[in-house]
Amino acid sequence: MRVHTGGGRNVVFVSHCDFTGNSALHVYSIASTLHRRGFSPAVVVPGNARSVRDLGRPPFPVLSYRDVRRGKLQFADGQVADLVHAFTPREPVRELTVELVSIYGCPYVVHLEDNEEAIVEGRAHPVRARAFVAGASGMTVVIDRLLELKPDQMPGVVVWPGFDERILSPRRPREEVRERLGLGQNHLVIVYTGNIHETNLGEMRSLYLAISHLRRAGHPAVLVKTGWDFVHRSALPDLSDGIRELGWVARAHVPELLAAADVLVQPGRPDPYNDYRFPSKLPEFLASGRPVVLPRTNIGLHLRDGVEALLLERGDAGEIFEKIALLAANPELGARVGEGGRAFALRELRWSRNVDRIVDLYRRVKESEAPMPPGVG
Repeated sequence: MRVHTGGGRNVVFVSHCDFTGNSALHVYSIASTLHRRGFSPAVVVPGNARSVRDLGRPPFPVLSYRDVRRGKLQFADGQVADLVHAFTPREPVRELTVELVSIYGCPYVVHLEDNEEAIVEGRAHPVRARAFVAGASGMTVVIDRLLELKPDQMPGVVVWPGFDERILSPRRPREEVRERLGLGQNHLVIVYTGNIHETNLGEMRSLYLAISHLRRAGHPAVLVKTGWDFVHRSALPDLSDGIRELGWVARAHVPELLAAADVLVQPGRPDPYNDYRFPSKLPEFLASGRPVVLPRTNIGLHLRDGVEALLLERGDAGEIFEKIALLAANPELGARVGEGGRAFALRELRWSRNVDRIVDLYRRVKESEAPMPPGVG
């Protein structure tokens, strides 16, 4: 065992996905903010470490799980890890974290971004994950409801996701982007940037149905969608020319796509899945200045209806239709809600603000540091 020095500055972030996923974007943003504050972070992803190039050229190591297991993890001071921050208790993350903690004798912190038991695919192991969480020295969560899953005596903090600052300054004008997508000024453009999978299939079906209803009601509605679909196309309503499927797009293009929208929609409703999450696209939706429609749960509980967003109570296709149609008929309302949402994001959803809580948690973990936590060996 190579025992850590206890300096508290060398932090390993273990992500469950590479940088084509939003979770790794959060890891990157936190690591970048910590680096500017004098920490020495290293980010580890399952594979495709080069995908970080879509975000920039980080001044800290970015490695694959394989790289780490081959001994390539190094810090600038020549010392070893002082802390491991595991992003979710999912099995590949848990396994690598256990290996690192066993090698370095350092504590670890677990980050929760979902209620893992409500996820259909990619969930954590139901038994090993509980022991892993119980053995952590601290916990970070994206929304306060997730603190319900924290052991009573464990320190924990809520860290709302932030937004990419590039959202505030799109590279291309709105009209140019719409023209490139074959959209005119008369089109009612709804943008959704995210994947479709078994867990969110029902709510995405509601969004597709709402677009279909809008078109039948005479609104020239078009859904612009990015991301991957992990379900068969037949599972969703056919929107014909009412959709622009862009697939995966580089992060640099997201700001201009959001700026090209008339409405941004995060479908969903209060339930065991949505109550315990903070959809990672929402900080950017709000910061874009476009009006946002989202369910009255998770971050929606902190937003004022009709002022900073329009809130869904049921989240079905009929209600989504009503909210979008209301915004289409009331441009002034859309402008006010968009401005209110952006003001909320600028005030509450900047990484520089929210990483303060992580630094405080690390300090508490260091002050209370004991031998290797139970349940790790």
